[in-house]
Amino acid sequence: MGDGHVKQEDLIWLKRQLQHEKLKSKLLISLSQDPLAEGLDDWVQVTDLLKTFDCRIAFCGHGHRLSLLNFNGIPGIMGRPLLTAKSTIPGYNIVKLRNDSVLFFNKELSAHLGKPVIMLNYLKADTLSKITISPKPDYSINQVYTNRKIVAEWSDTASIFSGACLINDTILVYGNSLGWVKAINARSRRIIWQTHIQGPVYSTPVTSGGILVLGSIDGSVIGLNALNGKQVWTVNTGSPVLAEGIVEDGYVYIGGGDQGFYKIEVQTGNVIWQFTGIDGLIQGKPAISGSSVVFGAWDRHLYCLDKKTGSLRWKWNNGSPQKLYSPGNIFPICSGDRVFIVAPDNYMTAININTGKEIWRTNRHQVRESMGASPDGSLIYAKLMNDTVIAVSATENFPKTVWNVDAGFGYEHNPCPVMATNDLVIAATRSGMLVSIDPKTKRIIWKYKAGNSSVNKVVVDQHQTFWFTMIEGTIFGINSINDN
Repeated sequence: MGDGHVKQEDLIWLKRQLQHEKLKSKLLISLSQDPLAEGLDDWVQVTDLLKTFDCRIAFCGHGHRLSLLNFNGIPGIMGRPLLTAKSTIPGYNIVKLRNDSVLFFNKELSAHLGKPVIMLNYLKADTLSKITISPKPDYSINQVYTNRKIVAEWSDTASIFSGACLINDTILVYGNSLGWVKAINARSRRIIWQTHIQGPVYSTPVTSGGILVLGSIDGSVIGLNALNGKQVWTVNTGSPVLAEGIVEDGYVYIGGGDQGFYKIEVQTGNVIWQFTGIDGLIQGKPAISGSSVVFGAWDRHLYCLDKKTGSLRWKWNNGSPQKLYSPGNIFPICSGDRVFIVAPDNYMTAININTGKEIWRTNRHQVRESMGASPDGSLIYAKLMNDTVIAVSATENFPKTVWNVDAGFGYEHNPCPVMATNDLVIAATRSGMLVSIDPKTKRIIWKYKAGNSSVNKVVVDQHQTFWFTMIEGTIFGINSINDN
């Protein structure tokens, strides 16, 4: 689940197309799946661009209700669904365009067309005067909390759907939506190298022994030389690889799309084993505990494999036949003899990692897929769908909430993992905000709104600088400032 997004390169392309001389005398009409409003993270940039070229009307779907809207001053009409709650008869819309107006009809099968349900003169300036516009992104919170410092900020030429891999605290490696994998000096922002793979890149790179490992949408797991970006090896999985791997003792464990789960020797690319007993895409990151590796898939199941042989130890599901509730895009947390997950069914679950049996399971808090753990593993953190970050005991045999903090971020569904150090818990949102919480005092230390799109992932270096990428194509480094 996520907000809509128009990629940066697509906005550049659109502007270039609209600048063509042959289009200057044409009437511009926009058609899109998403409404050009809140829910599309870069709706302001999109509508500002369309208004520059005098867009007169925008048609959209997605909301499943016939309605007249105001897209930042552009008249918008949302079409009806095929079936509605008020009628069992399928239907559709018919649109008639005139020189100065549009007529929107509701047509049901075998019924007469009837009168238009929406009549709009798109040449009149006051057409939308009584229809509210979505509130524009508000960055005023950045003036409220000043005890943080932006140590680095830069923008890519494309959107970014992967997190960044931090190498030796100096190099950030990430992939963008055009298929470029880039290594950037974190402080100087100088590009060290860039390599093109089949894009866009959704897989966050991981590193071991001078080799970077990530997946590509052409169905490959790829090993790159971390010094120069040259390809060292490739493993063909036959399915787009969106997952992030985990490395241990020179091996990477990674989901190979919907075709299997792999253990690969990082230096050589040799496949040690492949587990094929899945029936859905693996999108998240696995977790390792002792001799076990745990991962989820969009087939309803959480899997636990023997790390050495790849054999199945157990698999678990939540009892629902609904695949949309699957633990498909999760980052499991292992602590002691337990593995913890949160999933789209809004439950947090603790499972015995040795047996696969539930220890406890609760929907007391409206969790989604965003969680993390304290460095000592004693607390499990989760970001809720409504303002709150919670800490739950990792050792009790029941779901004991240790603390909860109202972080004030509103409705939330971004799966970005919660990042935690001994001193700070960082939760990142769908609207580009980071919230920093002191786990000892349960006090918000700072907030920072970096943009208006989802934060992909947050990583921390030895200087306690938090680095993160955003879907809108930006990369940031942020430090706390001691307020004593």
